[in-house]
Amino acid sequence: MLLVGTAGIKAQIITATPSAREAALGGCLLLNPAENCAEATVAVPFGLTEMAEKSIAVQAALGQTATARIDYAHLGASTWHEQTLAARMAVRVAKGWHVGASLCYWHMGTNDAHYTTQQHLGGEALVRGVQGRTEWVLAAGWHPWKLAAPYSLLLQTGYRPVQTAVVYAGLQWAQRLHGNLAVEWNYEQRYFLRAGFSTTPSRICLGAGWRWQRMQADIAFSTHNRMGLSPATTIKVWF
Repeated sequence: MLLVGTAGIKAQIITATPSAREAALGGCLLLNPAENCAEATVAVPFGLTEMAEKSIAVQAALGQTATARIDYAHLGASTWHEQTLAARMAVRVAKGWHVGASLCYWHMGTNDAHYTTQQHLGGEALVRGVQGRTEWVLAAGWHPWKLAAPYSLLLQTGYRPVQTAVVYAGLQWAQRLHGNLAVEWNYEQRYFLRAGFSTTPSRICLGAGWRWQRMQADIAFSTHNRMGLSPATTIKVWF
């Protein structure tokens, strides 16, 4: 489904904290509308323990063709905070093809004696297709709180050359052109190694994961747009 992030290319297109898997892949937008799952992510920058980004998401099928998802993300420190709440839905329109849309609420406030606050509504739209070994994603976002680039457009593809690896590449326009390239390797769909590169600014991201039955744990080391170098951890459960 639609996911949001702050690492690499995804920072401008979608509005919630990326999972550790996505952060390790340079901010790739990873989608699977067929999943029923819940996940929680925490990213804490090196040397700034009072600051953190946290998110939680729940996704569930609605009948045979639709999927709904709720995302909540919080980024803040002792003197300020930002919160994003997004309601998302994807619908299968043909074999291997989904369209999705979301409504996003963003709130920012300060925690000092001179309390100030801002609020905005935004939205996203997305088309995803899977044909054989290839996946295509086209997404557009409108986020008025991103004053420098409120509108953005993303084109991303993923290709599985062998059963044990997937290669991702993407281009995004948000006032200027961004790009990313990433690879994920797996052993028996249980152990995972990931690496990604994204531009504007240039950054290298690394990560690993482990899946056991209906649970998966992922870690990532990447540079956050707001917090700098920030290790991230995600726990995901399927139901």
